[in-house]
Amino acid sequence: MFDVICEIGVNHENSLEKALNMIKDIGSIDTKGLVKISAKFQFYKAEKLASKISPAYWDITQEKTTSQRELFKKFDKFSINDYKLLSKECDNQNIEFMATAFDEESLQAIDPLVSRHKIASADLTNIPLVREVAKLQKPIILSTGASNEEEIRNTCKEIRILNPYPITLLHCVLLYPTPDNKANLIYIDELRDKFPNTKVGYSDHTVPDKNLSIIKLAFSKDIVTLEKHYTFNKKLKGNDHYHSIDISDLQNLIKFLDWYKLALGNKGLDDRSNEEKAIKHARRSIVSKVPLKKGSILTSDVITTKRPAHGIPSIEWDNIIGKTLNQDLKADTSLSWSMILDH
Repeated sequence: MFDVICEIGVNHENSLEKALNMIKDIGSIDTKGLVKISAKFQFYKAEKLASKISPAYWDITQEKTTSQRELFKKFDKFSINDYKLLSKECDNQNIEFMATAFDEESLQAIDPLVSRHKIASADLTNIPLVREVAKLQKPIILSTGASNEEEIRNTCKEIRILNPYPITLLHCVLLYPTPDNKANLIYIDELRDKFPNTKVGYSDHTVPDKNLSIIKLAFSKDIVTLEKHYTFNKKLKGNDHYHSIDISDLQNLIKFLDWYKLALGNKGLDDRSNEEKAIKHARRSIVSKVPLKKGSILTSDVITTKRPAHGIPSIEWDNIIGKTLNQDLKADTSLSWSMILDH
């Protein structure tokens, strides 16, 4: 089952009504049993997250606030009771509630409400927070944006010292938004190769086109988890609206995953039941090249292979050479085992 995390983040703009409505929208999606959907939020207090001198690293033409603290302060008004309410609504909608915590106090408060924890890219090297998350003994999703192999390996090691539960690494590019030509989806393969004991997914910050091209390409890399910002209106300025998906995109994604799973199939290489007609008619059988008399010895001079495979299949060639016919044959006759004297 695919794991799709709808990162509402702070796109609720401090409105419980908007947050609840987004959860209801997500919960209304018919997943066709293909997808586990989560609604994820961010829990922090601006003063604990960023200093007064904390310059922007996002596109200021879309989000004009140039101070991290000032931007985060706009959207840190939800209390733990608000998140309890949002968690309850997720339960009502049969979807998973998730929240990324950015400090220890927020982490301890949110822990009873979540079944797994997400560590943001920017906190991959925040070892004190990583250790606190690991101590909680739950599965961990770790975004790897802006991190090199040594940093990722070190953080995984820190987690493993304290926590035996599954780790999912999300390839991520820490650019808001991420241009398509900087998505670097090849990193997904590299994460899988270099961290074989983890699951691998993708956290996307590109601006989605109508076909969700980058996301679909990421699924072709065999990811198990997709995290994507979600909004009620992609045309809004600021926050993460401009590089988010909306309910229409989510519906299209489910349709794609339905098609994708059917195209992948679920049977082994030896199951060719769909190709029985082709096997019978497009493969070859062993055929007489010329008229042959009873007692003739079969050699490559007098037999060949032709379609269809209604007689002795061509794979039996070596077993036919040197055999003796027990009857006369016309040219272009498919051989059967009943025609062979010493079979």
